[in-house]
Amino acid sequence: MFEIERRECEEIRNLKGWRLIYGRRKVGKTYLATRCLEYDDYYLISRTLNIIHENDEIPLDDGINKIISLLKEGKKIILDEFQRLPDKYLDLLATAYPNGTLILLASSLGVLSKIVDRNSPLLGYVIPYKMGIIKFSDALASVKDPYKALLFRDPWIIEHASDWSDVERNPQSFYYITKGLIGEIFQEEDRKLTQTYEAILLEVAGGMWNSSMISAKLQAGMDINPSKASSYLHTLFKMG
Repeated sequence: MFEIERRECEEIRNLKGWRLIYGRRKVGKTYLATRCLEYDDYYLISRTLNIIHENDEIPLDDGINKIISLLKEGKKIILDEFQRLPDKYLDLLATAYPNGTLILLASSLGVLSKIVDRNSPLLGYVIPYKMGIIKFSDALASVKDPYKALLFRDPWIIEHASDWSDVERNPQSFYYITKGLIGEIFQEEDRKLTQTYEAILLEVAGGMWNSSMISAKLQAGMDINPSKASSYLHTLFKMG
């Protein structure tokens, strides 16, 4: 497995103060944050709403209180899967500002409301940064092949393929992983991965890149209004 040098490393390093790094799952947020940023401690909010720290799982209340205490001591703290944190804890986190450095990582596209909503206790305290898939120019600089660079823009693929031939030999597995990643985002946003989105993914996987032609196919095969088809495409585009 090789590594692609990403410009985002320098970009997130240049952010000042408390920050939120968010984006689709498996785009490299945790990897880049722990590799590129200085930090004193790393915490992760589990699906069961506990805090995972090193090899221990502790109650959410205790974990948040510990994080607040460390911030007030001037520590730099990473809190991963921030989108899972219930809103009632936002006021508590805000009490630590502007002490320390809080680095929030989130895999939900709707997490911005926790930060920039006019009623958010963290409004004005946290700078949001959206991380997408690898920039084409960064991938090209590493692999020197435009066709391969397209493949390796999605970081998770680097661990499972060395060329397009690996994908061609096992297309179903890569399809299911992609479908799962998209579906997980909809789960985080309280939405379902409908047949419409799956149909779009299949068209793109089959080499169809023209949005008008995809919209026409959806209209013919699924009676989807072209204006709605465009909104579906825009949603998938924002996901990377």
